[in-house]
Amino acid sequence: MKKILAIIAIITSLAISTVLLIDNTTHADKGDSGTGGDLSSKCSHYCTSWGAGWHKQTHDVFSSWAYDTAATGASPAKKAEIINRCAETPYIYRLSFERSNNRGHSFVANQFAGLVEVGKNVPYKSDIAEDWDQVHAHFKLAELHGVTSTTWENTAWFCYDPEWEPPCDPNVEECETEPESESGHGYFWSTSKVEAVSSGDVPSGIEALSEEDGEAEIKFSTDQASVNIKFTHNMGYTSTTEFGDNDQVDDAETEWTVYQSDSSGSLVESDKKFTAEDGKTKAATAVKDSPQVTVPLEAGQTKTVCQTIVYEPKYITYTKTSHAATATDEAYDEYTDPTGSGSGRSSVCATITRPSIPDSGDGTDGTGSTSSNIMFAGEQAEISWSVSGNNTDTRRLREWEAVVYRIPVNITHSVSLYTGSKGAQNGNQPNSVCSWYKSHDYCAILNGRNGSFGENGNSHSYNESASIVVPDTVGYKYCNSFGYRYEYWWYSSSGGGWHKDKSYWRVHDSACRTIAKKPSVAIWNGGVMTAGGATTSSASRFDNAVMGKESSDGGTKTLFGSWTEYLGVIGRNVNSFASGSSFAIGSKNLSAPKSNPLSINNSPLTIANKNRLGSSGVLNNSTYFTRLTTFLESRADRPGGNTLSAMENVPDTRILRYDGNLKISGNITTNPGNYNSIYSIPQVVIFVHGNLEIASNVTRIDAWLIADGKINTCSEFEPGVTEADAIARLRDTCNSQLVFNGPVLAKSMDLRRSFGSDPLVTRHGTFGSASNKHAAGEVFNLRADTYLWAYAQAGRYDSSYTESYSRELAPRY
Repeated sequence: MKKILAIIAIITSLAISTVLLIDNTTHADKGDSGTGGDLSSKCSHYCTSWGAGWHKQTHDVFSSWAYDTAATGASPAKKAEIINRCAETPYIYRLSFERSNNRGHSFVANQFAGLVEVGKNVPYKSDIAEDWDQVHAHFKLAELHGVTSTTWENTAWFCYDPEWEPPCDPNVEECETEPESESGHGYFWSTSKVEAVSSGDVPSGIEALSEEDGEAEIKFSTDQASVNIKFTHNMGYTSTTEFGDNDQVDDAETEWTVYQSDSSGSLVESDKKFTAEDGKTKAATAVKDSPQVTVPLEAGQTKTVCQTIVYEPKYITYTKTSHAATATDEAYDEYTDPTGSGSGRSSVCATITRPSIPDSGDGTDGTGSTSSNIMFAGEQAEISWSVSGNNTDTRRLREWEAVVYRIPVNITHSVSLYTGSKGAQNGNQPNSVCSWYKSHDYCAILNGRNGSFGENGNSHSYNESASIVVPDTVGYKYCNSFGYRYEYWWYSSSGGGWHKDKSYWRVHDSACRTIAKKPSVAIWNGGVMTAGGATTSSASRFDNAVMGKESSDGGTKTLFGSWTEYLGVIGRNVNSFASGSSFAIGSKNLSAPKSNPLSINNSPLTIANKNRLGSSGVLNNSTYFTRLTTFLESRADRPGGNTLSAMENVPDTRILRYDGNLKISGNITTNPGNYNSIYSIPQVVIFVHGNLEIASNVTRIDAWLIADGKINTCSEFEPGVTEADAIARLRDTCNSQLVFNGPVLAKSMDLRRSFGSDPLVTRHGTFGSASNKHAAGEVFNLRADTYLWAYAQAGRYDSSYTESYSRELAPRY
């Protein structure tokens, strides 16, 4: 059996008394008084039931009880303290931990009071425990006399005096409502009303009215820092004697006191007198409107505030004197010297809850801002939720939604795009999660539930993830969020029980990730040779990338990436770079080329060495570079400056040299006319002793580029600022296709163009439409005119073709 440990503490309140608290829980939910039923019929030997039972003890019994044998029970010091506090009362009620089985009933030693688990039955049978309802009634009397300050649910002992009981309770069927007497008499009565003052999220109509000498209560919740409660008490008098018209009846009087109890203790109003003038008939009631009580509430607090009207006496008896008729007066009875007995009371309470933030956890996987991880168009991404919500009787869970939505690229960023609603106190409540986020062009429920779930006190949690297909809308935001719908409920003991007031959605902040793409580069009619490595990206994309579709239903995929038409001679690692035109229109082989482990997929013309794809062993062909310098650069013109503007339709051969960094700011094209011989073919050769930058507006360079440093294909590129080529883009930067028609030599290259890889953009480049997923951002094209021009140069400048260097290459695939 699972053990439940009870933590016992003393809470000091009024100077009159203290009340013992048990683990800040509700004992009424944990046990019963011993009247919960018989033992199970299936028990044939030793089946034990456990529970909590109330016992009324004299001071002597309480002091000497054998089961208080350790600190976990009532230690001698603790018992002495309790006896001292109950010195004016003959009895002490205590809650004990008990067990019952086929061998009999017994107490659990060392336990002053114990608890069992929530929801567990306690069907033990005890003939020695007090009736639970009777104890509760006696507790109310103790509360009335100001010797308790905690609620019934949090009380483990209290002082008691039988003299507090009224001689008769008219609400009990066996009790007579009138004292036996032949004299005239009547009785007083009281009713009490409690109502919540409408304000903010507290509606009108939350009220309860007690019956005569009865009790009533209301329960509700609020998100406000305080609420006002109004109490009204009525006193009345009813004659139970049938008087004659001429009878004379003295006034009947009683005195009332209004007690108020809440978290701050008891507040006793001054005594007031109520007089039933000429007590023949039911007297008009006297109304006592108490000042409104302001109840402050912290988030997560529940408070109960009560008022009780107590009056004495309740019953009135007269002395009757009969007078005979005279010549002038008719006979009549005179009722004098009214005497009173008994007492009465009516009580009302309001229990108010201010929930803490009703749900918790990270609603989405991400920070809910533009700094969240990006998503790549057409690929698969993971989104997740980890949330929980609490269900209470006054704030009930009724619906939840896990949603995805999309924000167009032309929507200016603001926190409202991903900030959820703050709960019930927000006046602009959504009807759903999708209706809260206004700027989307698509929103759908990926998962959800409508209807009651989770009973009072239980919580609901949603810890799920989903693999989704990322749509092709590059530059848009893909967001996912979560929301709970709560309902306000309030209770009136005299007004039909529970009532639904309204509902609201609490929507979590969402996580929004920008949809990006992976542009590619293509090398036509030639190959690539580098002493370093080749690092590009590959994209395994769904052929039909539909928004809100889970990847399990995404359909077929194609792998796209950067490639060379012929040989790849790469000195170091290969990462996703293909050869042999493998990615020319995409590959159905979804394995991207990687250096380690050895991979030949999509790399049929890549040199491999040392059991690795790459590591070709070919580092540098200095002879080739020397010959270019000797036969071409020595004849170059030196225009000076650091910018080369457009050169359109160049009709001849031009060799240029720049000492220092250079920026090409316009297209360089050769004349496409007809030529009589290969010696007339135009060509442009540019030597750069520094770094070479190319402006974003440049789309074509018909030239040899030979640079000592780095080549940057878009000089305006800014990390974190430059946008990808997308529909409805905010800026046109680095999104045009750039074509090189000629050899390119450099120390390194930064390929910055974002053209292509986007099926929704309809613009065209020099080679290929941007609507094709395989269209490249940069194309390096070694045209036939380059070969013919180079051959022609062998007969010029005192040069000739001779074999000066040869090497056997490693295997290629």
